[in-house]
Amino acid sequence: MIKTAYLTIDDCPTKDFRKKIDFLYSCSIPAILFCIGSNMESFTRDIIYAIEKGFIIGNHSYNHPFFSNLTLESCYEEILKTDELIEQIYFQSGITRPAKLFRFPYGDKGGLDGLNTHSKHQTGSEQGEYRKKEIQDFLGKLEYRQPVFRSITYNYFQNYCLNKDLDLYWTYDVCEWSIFEEHHICDIDSLEKVYKKMAENYPEDGMGLNYFNSEDIILLHDHEASSDIFNDIILTLIKKQNIVFKMPDFV
Repeated sequence: MIKTAYLTIDDCPTKDFRKKIDFLYSCSIPAILFCIGSNMESFTRDIIYAIEKGFIIGNHSYNHPFFSNLTLESCYEEILKTDELIEQIYFQSGITRPAKLFRFPYGDKGGLDGLNTHSKHQTGSEQGEYRKKEIQDFLGKLEYRQPVFRSITYNYFQNYCLNKDLDLYWTYDVCEWSIFEEHHICDIDSLEKVYKKMAENYPEDGMGLNYFNSEDIILLHDHEASSDIFNDIILTLIKKQNIVFKMPDFV
């Protein structure tokens, strides 16, 4: 059976960014590229190159902080500075920006007291809920919206309102980044364990690549440490997991 998914790549761009773009383009794989503002100015030509190839540039903040650790004013600045950079780069490319998409670093929506970076839903104090709403409202004023994902059916995605927030979350984290961390998430310390995780089938626990009643939003990263395994991961998703990547609808 075929699994339909949307590819999102966080922490762009690095020095290997263009190589990854070339590989994805050669495989006719579309992707949303969430860029860190502080990295963008050094790789402006590479970002324009990606835009020209049909990839979508998303906002991943300016300094990649935990939003729960910032004042609201600093949260707004993190979003706005990168938004302005993306606008400038689209203008330089001569291509109209097709959508305004945002993803919080670490999935931290800014509303938690005591952050669990891997929780799907963040609940906290009344103040925390207020902070989260204020940041969502700020995204709305800048006209950030989620794309239209018509066939994501996971209960948690609906129950935790991940389909209603203005930022774009994910349903499957490849966790390739964990290999290179001092403390490995879910004991993932090798590429073999990345692939073992792909074979699991726990749809409501973020492991639904083998569940065919829902599409997936897949999260990968543009990290220099994992550049050597990037292509192999993509090919495994296509050839062994039977995934067909497509771009969502933008409204």
